[in-house]
Amino acid sequence: MVRRGLIVGLMTVFLSVCSAQAAPAPRVIGGGEVADPSAAPWSAQVWIEEGGGTARCSGSILDALHVLTAGHCAFAGETLVPGSAYTIIAGLAKFDYSPSEEGEFQERKVVSVRVPPAYRPGVIHGSDAALLTLDSPLDFSRPGVQPIAVVPEGGLPPLGSPTQFFGWGLTSPDSFDRREHSLGQSLTRQWRCGGGYSATICAQSPVGTTCKGDSGGGLVSATTPPLLLGVASFTVTGCPLAQPDGYTNLASPEIHRWLLGDENPPLAPDSQSPPILSGDVSVGGNAFCNSPAWSGRPKLKSLFVLGEGGAEIEVPAMAGYRLRRADRGKELSCVSIATDVGGTTESLLSMSRKVAGNSTELVHLQSKAFRHQRWVVRLGLAGALAGERLTVVWRARGCEECRRVSSVVARRKLRLVSPRGWPPNPTRLVLRLPETFIGSVRFKRSSYRLWLNKVAKAGRRGRTTSQSS
Repeated sequence: MVRRGLIVGLMTVFLSVCSAQAAPAPRVIGGGEVADPSAAPWSAQVWIEEGGGTARCSGSILDALHVLTAGHCAFAGETLVPGSAYTIIAGLAKFDYSPSEEGEFQERKVVSVRVPPAYRPGVIHGSDAALLTLDSPLDFSRPGVQPIAVVPEGGLPPLGSPTQFFGWGLTSPDSFDRREHSLGQSLTRQWRCGGGYSATICAQSPVGTTCKGDSGGGLVSATTPPLLLGVASFTVTGCPLAQPDGYTNLASPEIHRWLLGDENPPLAPDSQSPPILSGDVSVGGNAFCNSPAWSGRPKLKSLFVLGEGGAEIEVPAMAGYRLRRADRGKELSCVSIATDVGGTTESLLSMSRKVAGNSTELVHLQSKAFRHQRWVVRLGLAGALAGERLTVVWRARGCEECRRVSSVVARRKLRLVSPRGWPPNPTRLVLRLPETFIGSVRFKRSSYRLWLNKVAKAGRRGRTTSQSS
């Protein structure tokens, strides 16, 4: 974390863009060295002198007068750092060489700093970009300093596409080798690196990750020539290998139009809370993904994810997913997907749930027997009913006195015994549930009926459920 408050630690994920003089700026972990400036001629260092300390970020050259970096590099707390505090260095791949030995070295000051209107300093939010205007044009006459074109609006390559990241960050969680590094990554779904962050894309490598000091560096396509796809924004604390990294999405309408000079671009939706998984998370049950509150009025969809790298099932926002036998034992997560004219944002459930049991109904009759003038009934109850207080009613046909009412707290496995001296003729056991919500289905004094010695059928409109033994 940067001294003097230049970069703020954000929740459980954060990519320190800068570091103070006493703590060298970090670099790509698991990547390879950049041999010379011409291998990534658009790459630049961003130095910030503020409050007696020096912080470093990475950046990308867009044209002779503009360098793009991360928005959180441009703030000290919630105060925008003035342009006079910045120094831009281009045409350098190693600190070991003096400027005269390198031959490509160029240094510029900054006269103005511009950030997207939706960017909020101090929190991981998305829209994390800053455009720096230089005091004089860069010289593009040498191969080591050249601009890079930005991906067109909506032109992001498909998921799984190869990309390359370039930055000046740590090469291990606590070391910096004074060289620029690159890391090959593949684009992955946005929800895999966080939740609810607008204008964000994610990329992942099985052997490396970005780290402190890489903030603001460019994620580029594998095309010829390459296109600038994203700006390094955040990563998992501690920079663990193979974790997805978060980048500001330059193809999103919100950011792309801002780069072109629009100060009021359409904003992508964002959310400060995750979705909630509800319903019956057991085989045969319906699981629901309850959307969080989103900014704006986006169109919503839900995505159910089964297991690490498992199946992804996309459904309309209010629809549920009926769990199958093949899903038993898998971890179930859900993602809320919000889309409007500013772009698409995905928010991941914060805690997955394991798909339980083989209960195809809320109440599953496992066994029944008539012993010693008593009925003994064993039930399996869906997890959605666990802890609820159920009203138990025993009735026998042709016996007006034969009606007993009691209550019981529901458990996953429940054993119920009728009063002594109960007649063996066809008997009905009724379970009543006080008003409650289970998933998106409302039950108000509903009865789950089990007819003993008779095949039971599910009731109408989902209000009664049963399964014969």
